[in-house]
Amino acid sequence: MPSILNPHDKFFKEVFQDTDNVIDFIRGVFPEQIRDRLDFDTLYSDGTSYVDEELSEVFSDIVYTCIYNGKTNIKITLLFEHKSYYDKYHKMQILKYMVRIWESARKNKIEPCPVISVVVYHGEDEWQIRPLSSCFDDIDEHLKSYIPDFEYILSDFSRYTDEEIKNSLFSRVSLETAVLLMKNINDEDILRKNLQDYLAISSLYFRDEKGLIFMRSLIHYLYSAGDLPAKDVITAMAAITSEGGETAMSTATRLMEMGELKGIEKGIEKMLMKGLSVEDIMDITELSAVEIERIRDL
Repeated sequence: MPSILNPHDKFFKEVFQDTDNVIDFIRGVFPEQIRDRLDFDTLYSDGTSYVDEELSEVFSDIVYTCIYNGKTNIKITLLFEHKSYYDKYHKMQILKYMVRIWESARKNKIEPCPVISVVVYHGEDEWQIRPLSSCFDDIDEHLKSYIPDFEYILSDFSRYTDEEIKNSLFSRVSLETAVLLMKNINDEDILRKNLQDYLAISSLYFRDEKGLIFMRSLIHYLYSAGDLPAKDVITAMAAITSEGGETAMSTATRLMEMGELKGIEKGIEKMLMKGLSVEDIMDITELSAVEIERIRDL
């Protein structure tokens, strides 16, 4: 695994700290009756994380404040799920998180406000939204009334088709590309087949100053979190923009020198520089001569 701490989390924050991306995301995944009552002109980043040490193993958060129905302050929390599997106790964790927000308000002598929690998930297991009472065995309807319950919004990237992401859910090209990458980052075959198409969505945006920053972020994400060989990333980027190809190449070189390029590629260059023969490297890595030559040519 790469030495970079949770590259999925890093990329998520880079994408969703952009208020325009968050507005587009809300419009795509929120229930209509909530979405239409939000004043997006008042949406701003809270700038505070309410995740403690224990919860940090479960999810990370980005928090926004917004006016609802013309008068009510609410918080919208984007909770990026760290686990790649479904946890039946997730609602307890979300409840603890919401209480931390309200406790923080109380300690700061601020009126607590409603919290809409959004779980952002891109794992392989199917996520199931269940009442908190489902965590307890052998309880009847009388006992259920003593167990607090609440709703949250689930955005499970694996449930969206690529066509939905591109054509109906979102309108900002950067968000479309980001969600497509996060959805498919662990599927090397899909990425190899579709990466150029995913990048092409944002080709015009890459010419913008903010677009260049986004391009560097997604290149870094592909290298640090995905299994696609660096050469495939470079080829796909170069087909979209010459600057993208150069950035992908220089990033691959820098990460390899730092030992942070995911997979076996990260050590090949150092072995070659130390004078090891291709045959010796084949014995050490169990790669073929063709694969080693491919990495040599990066």
